[in-house]
Amino acid sequence: MSKIKALLESDEIKIALGLGFCIILLAFAAKRILHVEIRYLYNAVPGLTALLWETLRQSKKVDPRYLRPLYWNAAMIISTLVVILLHVE
Repeated sequence: MSKIKALLESDEIKIALGLGFCIILLAFAAKRILHVEIRYLYNAVPGLTALLWETLRQSKKVDPRYLRPLYWNAAMIISTLVVILLHVE
């Protein structure tokens, strides 16, 4: 059980879980609630946020305080909600 707990404490896993949640939320909202087709670029917004986190994490110039998964998961959720709100007709 300690291996699973150690795995879930990893920053990469936290970001991946947040990204998965955002993708499912975006797909559910598009198909079931809004009944619209969202373009590819808008679908990529949460993934691009995660890619930005990964790129900044590899950089040595960024302060580690700004790379906390909580902040980046919040940014992914907010960007997902913005994409959903842009498609409300």
